[in-house]
Amino acid sequence: MIMDAFYNHYDVAKIVSGDSDLVPLIETISQMLPNKKVEIHFPPKRESYHLANIGLADCFTRPPDVFSRCQLPEELSNKYGYTIGRPSEWR
Repeated sequence: MIMDAFYNHYDVAKIVSGDSDLVPLIETISQMLPNKKVEIHFPPKRESYHLANIGLADCFTRPPDVFSRCQLPEELSNKYGYTIGRPSEWR
């Protein structure tokens, strides 16, 4: 994400996560490239105090239906016939 910001591949980074490990990344982007905007979209029940309070990103809590409409199909197969499925708790 830092390199994409550096090469001007985006104006607004939209992160879907509640992982506070992203704080250093967001701080670095804000310090090095202050013209880049960062939005954090928290999945249901995954809000992060640390992400919400660094003051360098706009934060949004999204309802479950937003994410359920964006999921991949129940199963996907690659060109070799290998099939993977979504975990049952994502359904």
